[in-house]
Amino acid sequence: MDEKIKLIADSFGLARVKFNELLSYQMASGLGGPAKLFFIAFTTEELTKIISMAKDLKLPLMVFGTGSKMMISDQGFEGLVIKNRTQLIKIVGVKGKVSKKFWELMRLLSKLILVWE
Repeated sequence: MDEKIKLIADSFGLARVKFNELLSYQMASGLGGPAKLFFIAFTTEELTKIISMAKDLKLPLMVFGTGSKMMISDQGFEGLVIKNRTQLIKIVGVKGKVSKKFWELMRLLSKLILVWE
């Protein structure tokens, strides 16, 4: 196991840190490959601590909220992905609604891109 990953896993516990978690389980679109490391932050203390650790370790980092307004490649993310479930810190994004047809189109496009690569 990579030493950086081990430091984070040891700090938060193996029960809380997931390895190679499919992000498709976390996204409303149902798309997304594996995250090298995945963590759900429930408190602001957890969120700030893990972000600070990732920054100090120069580990690629992505933070998201509900996953309803984003798409992740099926190739995944080579770093730490944090799902923010804190009550005091909110991820602010684009407002609006996305139709079911949009997600169907995005699924089709992602499959076409994978075939094209």
